[in-house]
Amino acid sequence: MNIAIVGGGNMGTLMAAEFAHQGHNIKIYSRRPNDWSDTIEVYDRDDKLLFYSSNIMICSELDKAVRGVDMICITTPASTFDEFAKRLEPLVNEGQTLFVVPGSGGAEFAFYNLIQKGMILLGMQRVHSISRLKTYGQSVYMLGRKEELHIGTIPAYAVDRYKEIVENLFSIKTDTLPNYLNVTLTPSNPILHTARLYALFHAQPRDYEYADNPLFYEEWDDESSEVLLNFNDELMQICDKLPLDVSGVISLRIYYESDSIESMTAKIRNMEELKGLGSPMCKSGNGWKVDWNSRYFTADFPFGLKILIDIAKLFDVETPEMNKVWKWYLGTGTIESVFEMPVDKEQFIEFYK
Repeated sequence: MNIAIVGGGNMGTLMAAEFAHQGHNIKIYSRRPNDWSDTIEVYDRDDKLLFYSSNIMICSELDKAVRGVDMICITTPASTFDEFAKRLEPLVNEGQTLFVVPGSGGAEFAFYNLIQKGMILLGMQRVHSISRLKTYGQSVYMLGRKEELHIGTIPAYAVDRYKEIVENLFSIKTDTLPNYLNVTLTPSNPILHTARLYALFHAQPRDYEYADNPLFYEEWDDESSEVLLNFNDELMQICDKLPLDVSGVISLRIYYESDSIESMTAKIRNMEELKGLGSPMCKSGNGWKVDWNSRYFTADFPFGLKILIDIAKLFDVETPEMNKVWKWYLGTGTIESVFEMPVDKEQFIEFYK
Protein backbone atom coordinates (compact mmCIF):
# COMPACT_ATOMS: atom_id res chain seq x y z
CA MET A 1 0.00 0.00 0.00
CA ASN A 2 0.96 3.61 -0.47
CA ILE A 3 0.62 5.25 2.95
CA ALA A 4 1.12 8.84 4.10
CA ILE A 5 1.72 9.57 7.77
CA VAL A 6 0.95 13.05 9.05
CA GLY A 7 3.11 13.77 12.07
CA GLY A 8 6.65 12.71 12.92
CA GLY A 9 6.28 12.32 16.67
CA ASN A 10 6.26 9.17 18.80
CA MET A 11 3.45 7.29 17.08
CA GLY A 12 4.06 8.56 13.56
CA THR A 13 7.69 7.46 13.69
CA LEU A 14 6.85 4.01 15.02
CA MET A 15 4.08 3.42 12.49
CA ALA A 16 6.30 4.55 9.62
CA ALA A 17 9.02 2.12 10.69
CA GLU A 18 6.60 -0.79 11.14
CA PHE A 19 4.74 -0.25 7.88
CA ALA A 20 7.93 0.25 5.86
CA HIS A 21 9.41 -2.88 7.44
CA GLN A 22 6.48 -4.80 5.97
CA GLY A 23 7.17 -3.46 2.50
CA HIS A 24 4.65 -0.65 2.23
CA ASN A 25 5.57 2.61 0.50
CA ILE A 26 5.69 5.25 3.23
CA LYS A 27 5.77 9.04 3.11
CA ILE A 28 5.91 11.16 6.27
CA TYR A 29 4.77 14.76 6.40
CA SER A 30 7.06 16.59 8.81
CA ARG A 31 7.83 20.23 9.46
CA ARG A 32 11.42 19.15 10.28
CA PRO A 33 12.50 17.23 7.16
CA ASN A 34 16.21 17.94 7.64
CA ASP A 35 16.23 16.17 11.00
CA TRP A 36 15.35 12.78 9.54
CA SER A 37 17.75 9.95 8.88
CA ASP A 38 17.55 7.55 5.93
CA THR A 39 16.86 4.79 8.44
CA ILE A 40 14.49 4.54 11.42
CA GLU A 41 15.56 2.19 14.19
CA VAL A 42 13.07 0.60 16.60
CA TYR A 43 14.18 -0.42 20.12
CA ASP A 44 12.64 -2.15 23.11
CA ARG A 45 12.74 -0.74 26.65
CA ASP A 46 16.14 -2.36 27.27
CA ASP A 47 17.66 -0.50 24.30
CA LYS A 48 17.80 -3.67 22.25
CA LEU A 49 17.44 -3.01 18.52
CA LEU A 50 14.33 -4.82 17.29
CA PHE A 51 14.47 -3.84 13.61
CA TYR A 52 15.14 -0.93 11.31
CA SER A 53 13.43 0.43 8.22
CA SER A 54 14.68 2.49 5.31
CA ASN A 55 13.38 3.96 2.06
CA ILE A 56 10.90 6.23 3.85
CA MET A 57 10.24 9.49 2.03
CA ILE A 58 10.14 12.64 4.17
CA CYS A 59 7.99 15.47 2.81
CA SER A 60 7.87 19.06 4.00
CA GLU A 61 4.83 19.75 1.81
CA LEU A 62 1.51 18.13 2.69
CA ASP A 63 0.50 17.97 -0.97
CA LYS A 64 3.47 15.78 -1.91
CA ALA A 65 2.85 13.48 1.03
CA VAL A 66 -0.83 12.69 0.55
CA ARG A 67 -1.78 12.98 -3.11
CA GLY A 68 -2.71 9.63 -4.61
CA VAL A 69 -1.96 7.47 -1.57
CA ASP A 70 -4.27 4.69 -0.42
CA MET A 71 -4.25 5.67 3.25
CA ILE A 72 -3.54 8.87 5.19
CA CYS A 73 -2.66 8.34 8.85
CA ILE A 74 -3.21 11.24 11.24
CA THR A 75 -0.98 10.92 14.31
CA THR A 76 -1.00 14.54 15.49
CA PRO A 77 -2.95 15.76 18.56
CA ALA A 78 -6.70 16.34 18.35
CA SER A 79 -6.11 20.08 18.67
CA THR A 80 -4.64 19.99 15.13
CA PHE A 81 -7.53 18.15 13.47
CA ASP A 82 -9.40 21.23 12.26
CA GLU A 83 -6.25 22.65 10.68
CA PHE A 84 -5.42 19.45 8.82
CA ALA A 85 -9.03 18.91 7.77
CA LYS A 86 -9.00 22.25 5.95
CA ARG A 87 -5.60 21.63 4.39
CA LEU A 88 -6.45 18.10 3.28
CA GLU A 89 -9.86 18.83 1.77
CA PRO A 90 -8.60 19.95 -1.68
CA LEU A 91 -5.99 17.17 -1.77
CA VAL A 92 -8.00 14.00 -1.10
CA ASN A 93 -10.26 11.81 -3.20
CA GLU A 94 -13.18 9.45 -2.82
CA GLY A 95 -12.11 5.98 -1.73
CA GLN A 96 -9.03 7.01 0.21
CA THR A 97 -8.78 5.94 3.84
CA LEU A 98 -8.30 8.47 6.64
CA PHE A 99 -6.82 6.54 9.56
CA VAL A 100 -6.87 8.64 12.74
CA VAL A 101 -4.66 7.17 15.47
CA PRO A 102 -6.04 6.22 17.84
CA GLY A 103 -9.38 7.65 16.69
CA SER A 104 -10.90 9.77 19.45
CA GLY A 105 -10.70 13.56 19.83
CA GLY A 106 -13.74 14.39 17.72
CA ALA A 107 -12.12 13.15 14.52
CA GLU A 108 -15.46 12.33 12.93
CA PHE A 109 -16.62 15.93 13.30
CA ALA A 110 -13.33 17.63 12.41
CA PHE A 111 -12.98 15.55 9.23
CA TYR A 112 -16.69 15.61 8.35
CA ASN A 113 -16.17 17.30 4.96
CA LEU A 114 -13.59 14.68 3.99
CA ILE A 115 -16.03 11.91 4.88
CA GLN A 116 -18.63 13.68 2.73
CA LYS A 117 -16.14 13.61 -0.15
CA GLY A 118 -16.11 9.82 0.08
CA MET A 119 -13.14 9.13 2.34
CA ILE A 120 -13.52 6.27 4.81
CA LEU A 121 -12.75 7.26 8.40
CA LEU A 122 -10.93 4.51 10.30
CA GLY A 123 -10.05 4.62 13.99
CA MET A 124 -8.89 2.35 16.82
CA GLN A 125 -10.08 2.42 20.41
CA ARG A 126 -6.49 2.50 21.66
CA VAL A 127 -3.05 2.76 20.09
CA HIS A 128 -1.42 -0.54 19.18
CA SER A 129 1.68 0.21 21.26
CA ILE A 130 3.18 2.75 23.59
CA SER A 131 5.86 4.65 21.66
CA ARG A 132 8.56 7.06 22.77
CA LEU A 133 11.10 8.82 20.58
CA LYS A 134 14.71 7.89 21.24
CA THR A 135 16.13 10.42 18.77
CA TYR A 136 13.82 12.54 16.61
CA GLY A 137 13.76 11.35 13.02
CA GLN A 138 16.11 8.47 13.72
CA SER A 139 14.92 6.05 16.39
CA VAL A 140 11.93 5.17 18.54
CA TYR A 141 11.02 2.84 21.40
CA MET A 142 8.19 0.32 20.97
CA LEU A 143 6.74 -0.52 24.38
CA GLY A 144 3.83 -2.67 25.52
CA ARG A 145 2.17 -3.78 22.28
CA LYS A 146 -1.52 -4.66 22.53
CA GLU A 147 -2.62 -8.24 22.08
CA GLU A 148 -5.80 -7.16 20.33
CA LEU A 149 -7.10 -4.09 18.48
CA HIS A 150 -10.66 -2.84 18.00
CA ILE A 151 -11.56 -0.70 15.01
CA GLY A 152 -14.53 1.35 13.85
CA THR A 153 -15.34 3.20 10.64
CA ILE A 154 -17.60 5.83 9.17
CA PRO A 155 -19.63 4.67 7.39
CA ALA A 156 -20.15 1.80 9.82
CA TYR A 157 -20.75 -0.81 7.10
CA ALA A 158 -17.19 -0.37 5.80
CA VAL A 159 -15.54 -1.80 8.91
CA ASP A 160 -15.35 -5.44 7.80
CA ARG A 161 -13.06 -4.66 4.88
CA TYR A 162 -10.49 -3.12 7.26
CA LYS A 163 -10.16 -6.02 9.67
CA GLU A 164 -7.55 -7.84 7.58
CA ILE A 165 -5.84 -4.59 6.55
CA VAL A 166 -5.26 -3.48 10.15
CA GLU A 167 -4.23 -6.98 11.23
CA ASN A 168 -1.61 -7.05 8.50
CA LEU A 169 -0.35 -3.52 9.18
CA PHE A 170 0.29 -4.17 12.88
CA SER A 171 0.49 -7.98 13.01
CA ILE A 172 -2.07 -7.88 15.82
CA LYS A 173 -5.45 -9.64 16.01
CA THR A 174 -8.17 -7.11 15.17
CA ASP A 175 -11.89 -7.07 15.95
CA THR A 176 -14.55 -4.81 14.45
CA LEU A 177 -16.88 -2.48 16.36
CA PRO A 178 -20.58 -1.86 15.63
CA ASN A 179 -19.97 1.81 14.80
CA TYR A 180 -17.45 4.62 15.27
CA LEU A 181 -19.12 5.85 18.45
CA ASN A 182 -17.49 2.86 20.16
CA VAL A 183 -14.16 4.53 19.35
CA THR A 184 -15.22 8.00 20.48
CA LEU A 185 -16.51 6.77 23.84
CA THR A 186 -13.57 4.51 24.71
CA PRO A 187 -12.53 5.20 28.33
CA SER A 188 -8.90 5.98 27.56
CA ASN A 189 -6.82 9.17 27.49
CA PRO A 190 -9.73 11.65 27.65
CA ILE A 191 -10.56 10.38 31.12
CA LEU A 192 -7.27 8.75 32.16
CA HIS A 193 -5.06 11.78 31.59
CA THR A 194 -7.57 14.37 32.76
CA ALA A 195 -8.30 12.56 36.02
CA ARG A 196 -4.60 12.35 36.84
CA LEU A 197 -3.87 15.97 35.87
CA TYR A 198 -6.71 17.25 38.02
CA ALA A 199 -5.51 15.24 41.02
CA LEU A 200 -1.93 16.42 40.53
CA PHE A 201 -2.49 20.12 40.02
CA HIS A 202 -5.92 21.35 41.14
CA ALA A 203 -4.83 22.26 44.67
CA GLN A 204 -2.27 24.89 43.60
CA PRO A 205 -2.44 28.07 41.47
CA ARG A 206 -1.53 27.96 37.79
CA ASP A 207 2.05 29.29 38.14
CA TYR A 208 2.94 27.34 41.27
CA GLU A 209 6.48 25.96 41.37
CA TYR A 210 6.62 22.34 42.49
CA ALA A 211 9.64 20.76 44.14
CA ASP A 212 9.71 17.79 41.78
CA ASN A 213 8.07 16.18 38.76
CA PRO A 214 6.05 13.15 39.89
CA LEU A 215 5.97 10.02 37.76
CA PHE A 216 2.65 10.14 35.95
CA TYR A 217 1.75 6.47 36.35
CA GLU A 218 4.17 4.91 38.83
CA GLU A 219 3.20 7.46 41.49
CA TRP A 220 -0.50 7.34 40.64
CA ASP A 221 -2.53 7.89 43.81
CA ASP A 222 -5.97 7.14 45.21
CA GLU A 223 -7.29 10.63 44.44
CA SER A 224 -6.48 10.06 40.77
CA SER A 225 -8.25 6.69 40.88
CA GLU A 226 -11.30 8.14 42.57
CA VAL A 227 -11.70 10.80 39.87
CA LEU A 228 -11.02 8.24 37.13
CA LEU A 229 -13.63 5.80 38.41
CA ASN A 230 -16.18 8.59 38.73
CA PHE A 231 -15.45 9.60 35.14
CA ASN A 232 -15.75 5.99 34.05
CA ASP A 233 -19.11 5.54 35.75
CA GLU A 234 -20.49 8.72 34.21
CA LEU A 235 -19.29 7.55 30.80
CA MET A 236 -21.05 4.21 31.23
CA GLN A 237 -24.24 6.11 32.17
CA ILE A 238 -23.94 7.96 28.86
CA CYS A 239 -23.63 4.63 27.05
CA ASP A 240 -26.75 3.34 28.80
CA LYS A 241 -28.81 6.22 27.40
CA LEU A 242 -27.70 5.93 23.78
CA PRO A 243 -30.06 4.38 21.19
CA LEU A 244 -27.05 2.94 19.36
CA ASP A 245 -25.00 -0.23 19.81
CA VAL A 246 -22.06 0.73 22.03
CA SER A 247 -21.39 -2.79 23.29
CA GLY A 248 -17.73 -2.34 22.41
CA VAL A 249 -17.25 0.32 25.10
CA ILE A 250 -15.88 -1.59 28.09
CA SER A 251 -15.84 -0.12 31.58
CA LEU A 252 -12.38 0.45 33.06
CA ARG A 253 -13.55 -1.53 36.09
CA ILE A 254 -13.63 -4.53 33.75
CA TYR A 255 -10.81 -3.57 31.36
CA TYR A 256 -8.33 -3.07 34.21
CA GLU A 257 -9.96 -5.70 36.46
CA SER A 258 -10.08 -3.07 39.21
CA ASP A 259 -13.40 -2.35 40.87
CA SER A 260 -12.13 -0.25 43.78
CA ILE A 261 -10.05 2.88 44.22
CA GLU A 262 -7.22 0.94 45.83
CA SER A 263 -7.09 -1.80 43.22
CA MET A 264 -7.17 0.75 40.39
CA THR A 265 -4.23 2.60 41.95
CA ALA A 266 -2.24 -0.61 42.26
CA LYS A 267 -3.09 -1.64 38.69
CA ILE A 268 -1.97 1.61 37.08
CA ARG A 269 1.14 1.94 39.24
CA ASN A 270 2.34 -1.46 38.07
CA MET A 271 1.73 -1.22 34.33
CA GLU A 272 5.18 -2.07 33.01
CA GLU A 273 4.83 -0.30 29.66
CA LEU A 274 4.04 3.02 31.38
CA LYS A 275 6.88 3.09 33.86
CA GLY A 276 9.37 5.93 33.85
CA LEU A 277 7.06 8.56 32.34
CA GLY A 278 7.06 11.92 34.10
CA SER A 279 4.21 14.42 34.31
CA PRO A 280 3.79 17.24 31.76
CA MET A 281 6.00 19.80 33.50
CA CYS A 282 8.93 22.07 32.63
CA LYS A 283 12.06 22.78 34.67
CA SER A 284 11.82 26.19 36.32
CA GLY A 285 14.57 27.56 38.52
CA ASN A 286 15.02 25.11 41.34
CA GLY A 287 11.74 23.35 40.71
CA TRP A 288 9.07 22.46 38.16
CA LYS A 289 6.04 24.20 36.65
CA VAL A 290 3.09 22.71 34.82
CA ASP A 291 3.47 22.62 31.02
CA TRP A 292 0.03 23.85 30.05
CA ASN A 293 0.99 23.51 26.36
CA SER A 294 1.39 19.74 26.65
CA ARG A 295 -0.98 17.69 24.49
CA TYR A 296 -2.18 16.13 27.74
CA PHE A 297 -3.90 19.47 28.31
CA THR A 298 -4.48 20.89 24.81
CA ALA A 299 -5.96 17.64 23.45
CA ASP A 300 -7.41 15.60 26.29
CA PHE A 301 -9.40 18.37 27.97
CA PRO A 302 -10.90 20.47 25.11
CA PHE A 303 -11.06 17.61 22.59
CA GLY A 304 -11.55 14.71 24.96
CA LEU A 305 -13.37 15.34 28.20
CA LYS A 306 -15.38 18.18 26.63
CA ILE A 307 -16.72 15.86 23.92
CA LEU A 308 -18.01 13.43 26.54
CA ILE A 309 -19.72 16.28 28.40
CA ASP A 310 -21.37 17.49 25.18
CA ILE A 311 -22.64 14.01 24.32
CA ALA A 312 -24.01 13.67 27.85
CA LYS A 313 -25.92 16.93 27.42
CA LEU A 314 -27.49 15.70 24.18
CA PHE A 315 -28.96 12.73 26.05
CA ASP A 316 -29.72 14.44 29.38
CA VAL A 317 -27.10 12.56 31.40
CA GLU A 318 -25.73 14.28 34.51
CA THR A 319 -21.91 14.34 34.71
CA PRO A 320 -21.01 16.18 37.93
CA GLU A 321 -17.45 14.84 38.14
CA MET A 322 -16.64 15.67 34.52
CA ASN A 323 -18.20 19.11 34.94
CA LYS A 324 -16.15 19.79 38.08
CA VAL A 325 -12.86 18.93 36.41
CA TRP A 326 -13.75 20.78 33.21
CA LYS A 327 -14.58 23.88 35.26
CA TRP A 328 -11.18 23.64 36.93
CA TYR A 329 -9.42 23.45 33.57
CA LEU A 330 -11.35 26.44 32.25
CA GLY A 331 -10.29 28.34 35.34
CA THR A 332 -6.60 27.92 34.49
CA GLY A 333 -7.08 30.34 31.60
CA THR A 334 -4.87 28.26 29.32
CA ILE A 335 -7.45 27.04 26.82
CA GLU A 336 -6.93 28.15 23.20
CA SER A 337 -9.47 26.11 21.24
CA VAL A 338 -12.28 23.80 22.26
CA PHE A 339 -14.69 21.29 20.75
CA GLU A 340 -18.28 22.41 20.30
CA MET A 341 -20.89 19.80 19.36
CA PRO A 342 -21.97 20.73 15.80
CA VAL A 343 -25.12 18.56 15.60
CA ASP A 344 -28.35 18.02 17.49
CA LYS A 345 -29.51 14.76 19.04
CA GLU A 346 -31.21 13.36 15.94
CA GLN A 347 -28.31 14.27 13.65
CA PHE A 348 -25.87 12.72 16.13
CA ILE A 349 -27.71 9.39 16.09
CA GLU A 350 -27.96 9.35 12.31
CA PHE A 351 -24.26 10.15 11.90
CA TYR A 352 -23.08 6.86 13.40
CA LYS A 353 -25.48 4.51 11.62
